[in-house]
Amino acid sequence: MVFNTEAHAFPRFQLGKLFTTGWERKKAGVVEAAATAVKDSAVDAGKEAATAVKDAAVDVGKGAATAVKDAAVDVGKEATAVVGEAAATAASVATAAAAGLGKKVATAAAAADGMVTEIVRNEERVNLLPGVEI
Repeated sequence: MVFNTEAHAFPRFQLGKLFTTGWERKKAGVVEAAATAVKDSAVDAGKEAATAVKDAAVDVGKGAATAVKDAAVDVGKEATAVVGEAAATAASVATAAAAGLGKKVATAAAAADGMVTEIVRNEERVNLLPGVEI
């Protein structure tokens, strides 16, 4: 005996719209909408990260500017102190000269010369800092 497996024991017929469940395939637009949503959230995250980096850089820049300003003020104070010491040394030299102490006069003059050199160096350091005046 031979069975024909391509044969149909019952006749075929189309049910058409009489029997439906209401189920439909999802349209391709849903996938595209999801991809757009993911892209938009990635762009937003990137913008937030860029803003955070920019804010951190601004904070670092402000801190650096404050540190430079403080250093310039300190150098200015040092220069003022050196000028005061030089004036005191010059007064000491004048007093020693008036008293006729030749050896002390020479030593004091050498010290005053060294202090003047230090004043010039400090002024040069301060002049390297933009926007700082003494």
